[in-house]
Amino acid sequence: MEAKLRSIEVTTEWWVDKIQGSVQFNGGNRNITNIMINSLTSEFLKKNQTRLTASKISNFKEYLKNFIESEIEEYGRCDLMTSYGPLGILSKAANQSQITKSLFPRKTNMIVTKDKVMVAEGYGNYETIYSE
Repeated sequence: MEAKLRSIEVTTEWWVDKIQGSVQFNGGNRNITNIMINSLTSEFLKKNQTRLTASKISNFKEYLKNFIESEIEEYGRCDLMTSYGPLGILSKAANQSQITKSLFPRKTNMIVTKDKVMVAEGYGNYETIYSE
């Protein structure tokens, strides 16, 4: 496979950005109970983000890059998903890197190919974040 596909770089940077700070918890409902839960969860996430180290991030990126590359090579694409935490390879990469799973965005799906990356965040539609 080509050395360092740009789509894989975009993918790993996107996930790192999410776990480093741009995750905002949203339970999807605007009633007072969910607003309070969202607020408390957001505070919890901020505290866990301070525990990230450069080493943990580096390990996560390397593990994720290797997996995505092998999936694209074998199947032509790689699917990355979260529900209320990371699933599949994202969960394994978090465990391998000792990254708290609560830092990952909720209800997110990503499709990665050698020349395209599409992501659906929350309950939204897919958006292309990279295309050659």
